[in-house]
Amino acid sequence: AALVELLGGGEQGQSVLNVVANEEGFYDDESGLIGAAGLSLKDEQVASCKEALKKEPDHVGLRALFLGWGWTHHYEAQDRAFYTDQILWFIRNRPEAPAAGGTYARFERMDAAGDFDRIGKAWLGAAKENPKSARTRGRAAFFLGTDDVAAADRLLREARALEPQNLEWIKKLAKLYQDAAARAGHGETKKDLASKAVRIWEEALAAATEGRFEILTHLASSAFERGDGEALDRWTKEILDKASYVKSSESAPAIHGALTLQGRLALSRGDAGGASRFLLMSLDLPPGTKMSGNGPNPALARDLLIRGLAG
Repeated sequence: AALVELLGGGEQGQSVLNVVANEEGFYDDESGLIGAAGLSLKDEQVASCKEALKKEPDHVGLRALFLGWGWTHHYEAQDRAFYTDQILWFIRNRPEAPAAGGTYARFERMDAAGDFDRIGKAWLGAAKENPKSARTRGRAAFFLGTDDVAAADRLLREARALEPQNLEWIKKLAKLYQDAAARAGHGETKKDLASKAVRIWEEALAAATEGRFEILTHLASSAFERGDGEALDRWTKEILDKASYVKSSESAPAIHGALTLQGRLALSRGDAGGASRFLLMSLDLPPGTKMSGNGPNPALARDLLIRGLAG
């Protein structure tokens, strides 16, 4: 009953819980909703749900709930042990479940290297035990991420070989290298990683029949990480041209992202005035478009403030 209330109460909460518990139509947004509910669990609710889990150890909804709770409590050894047990349970019992590959089932290696390596090993084992499962490989790659780019790359390429028509695996592979480039600091390593990301995003763009705004935005971002102003200009121009006649839920975030990247590039070249103009342009969206639920990207404003050049 407490879990139903956390999920919105009444029929809505019971409906989501039933779907997850039965793994029928177990969609990402539903597992994420339960994980998000876990973020706000109070101590007495944690105790109550742990007791319920003892009685129903295979209750997927409770396990997903504790992923959300553990995601914010894994810095203490005792809480982290319970949290990692939930992740390992999904890997061993429901490796294809969305909760197993969601945000709340992952943490950075620097947070707890030993536990990260143990879970990473379990994911590699699950992939080996499920040789025909592209999704298990995708979940494993998501966990390893930029902490083990080589292993994540291999897993995503295996997933792509199993499902060659599924564009998601190409996009996830490109995003892996884009994220790795963003974390690489400066120098040739960063440039090489970003170049790989650009090549794979270009492949995804060529194959895409929808979602092109998203891919173009990632291409522009990868070009920025590579320090390639010419490519960045090309991709942002295509975004802005396309957005001028296509109004969709993707267009406003794409316009904002493109102009933000142009501003950050200008600032990196010492053009504070140009960066400020791009910042203002990025917030002045065309009529009929709407910013995404996450709101504006603060990166450019932050960079300007750090340099004391805002305004």
